[in-house]
Amino acid sequence: MKATYILGSLALLATLAGLYWVFNPTDPETIPTAEMGSSTTSGRRGVDSPPKQTAEPLVGQPSDTPDDLQPNSKPATSTLGDTATSAAAKSEDESLHGPPPEPPKPMLAGWESPQALLVFTGEQHGYVEPCGCSLKQLGGVSRRADFFRQIQEKGWPTLACDVGGLVNHPTRKQGKLKLQMSLHALKDMAYAAVAPGPEELRNGIELITYEERPPFVACNLVLGGDRDLGVIVPQVISDVGGLKVAVTAVLGLSLAPELTSQIDAGEVEVLDPVESLQEQVAVIEESEPDLRILLLHAPPDEARKIASKFVDFDLIVATHGPEEPNPQPSRQGKTLWVWPGQKGKYVGVVGVFRDEDKLSLRYEPVALDEDRFRDTAHMRDHMRHYQELLELQNLVANEPAIEHPRNAAEKEPNDFVGAKTCGECHKKAYEHWKTTGHARGTISIKQGRAGQEGDYISRIHDAECVACHVTGWDSKEFVRYRSGWVDENSTAHLAGQQCENCHGPGSRHSEVERLLAKGDSSVSQSDADHWRDFAHLSIDTSFDLCVRCHDGDNDPHFHKSTFPKYWDKIKHPWLD
Repeated sequence: MKATYILGSLALLATLAGLYWVFNPTDPETIPTAEMGSSTTSGRRGVDSPPKQTAEPLVGQPSDTPDDLQPNSKPATSTLGDTATSAAAKSEDESLHGPPPEPPKPMLAGWESPQALLVFTGEQHGYVEPCGCSLKQLGGVSRRADFFRQIQEKGWPTLACDVGGLVNHPTRKQGKLKLQMSLHALKDMAYAAVAPGPEELRNGIELITYEERPPFVACNLVLGGDRDLGVIVPQVISDVGGLKVAVTAVLGLSLAPELTSQIDAGEVEVLDPVESLQEQVAVIEESEPDLRILLLHAPPDEARKIASKFVDFDLIVATHGPEEPNPQPSRQGKTLWVWPGQKGKYVGVVGVFRDEDKLSLRYEPVALDEDRFRDTAHMRDHMRHYQELLELQNLVANEPAIEHPRNAAEKEPNDFVGAKTCGECHKKAYEHWKTTGHARGTISIKQGRAGQEGDYISRIHDAECVACHVTGWDSKEFVRYRSGWVDENSTAHLAGQQCENCHGPGSRHSEVERLLAKGDSSVSQSDADHWRDFAHLSIDTSFDLCVRCHDGDNDPHFHKSTFPKYWDKIKHPWLD
């Protein structure tokens, strides 16, 4: 009784101190069960939170490696002037963003010679590069490839699976090109299986054309009305470190309407997942596997119901979990559940260890940060080829444009004219704008940031980058507004993040003001007042406009409490 009381008190103190215990994942009694689909995160962005273990050198980076060969390292020497400049920049950065995070700990510290490593990803949602475009962001397939390189140098046998959801806007031309690149990248990283989700399946029968890829795996999907077509297989069985590992997958039946509303009937059929799994489990058991893995692409409630019928899976890898995965393992019965996170920021790693005749599993999510993982040449080649295809198809110019929503109630055409035209009257505001980062927005996606020159892959033909770096685009849907920026030649006057992205298209406002100044009777003071009101913005609504680009992905430090510091850099109270 006394021992129980002491242990309970220690657990309470640990909770109050904000710590977490490291549990042995082979003992169901000591593993906390996370609520499926919870929004728990692993804490500070950019910092991995592995269990406290003895530190060791980074995999593939021995302790005697010179500093200039460390990933993303910087030389330690600098001139006095550089030091002063860096100190000022650091002071300004900390004022805006807070102190820098602590360096991440070595991944998988203390994992001594696992018999096999199981690696899981999913719900990338188009984030093939680090989540967002600001510094210190996580993720990217290039860093993921370096993760596998480091594991390979360890000599640990590995099996990798993706639970689907690779791209955003999957039916657009750019989405199809990105899916092609993503699948090819997974193949190069030797993935054993991809469980197609709604994003992949919205391509319907076109999935046949994606040849450079790992196997699509699902036991309750029928493509093109033919179960023997071979594009989607019901299972894969792999030998990993002397272990026979069986992998199957299902798509939740509740997601079927999302597909049938966007593709022709019969292109993809979603069968009952429970009935399909019952049939497939019997087939799997005939092969006498050492480990059974289910990739489960379904909303939390449906996933729970499906899983309750099948208690013999050793691992279930599920979707619809938190963006940043909980570092603590979760079990239901004998089954270890893994939610690998979203947007490609993490990989979920399960180590398989043998203790005499018994296998045990150990779990850790690994954040793909810039401190431990570098870019890889072959993944950069994929990105370069992808950008070349975007340029070749000229999707920025060729995709249909839409009308600006603020023009919907206007009877006369109202186009984008560019900041220089605005500056004919608003001289002080224009001169100030030219000194801001907004004016250099287009240059930054063409040449990269300081330090990236020479090796940077231009994004000038990538609509998903262009949308926040030019004038006249919907920054959330990545769609050009009518008369918005097209290219550097025909619409050079709309380069950069300009006035009209916030104040709306300005052709009618500027034209009415010119005519009114000349005394032209075709316009009146009420016309001028209308278009002045059209362009007027309040500081109270400015945050909602700014956050369309400065969102949680692209600028995690931007929120209402820091907005005044951002606003000080661009505010322009002058009318002349």
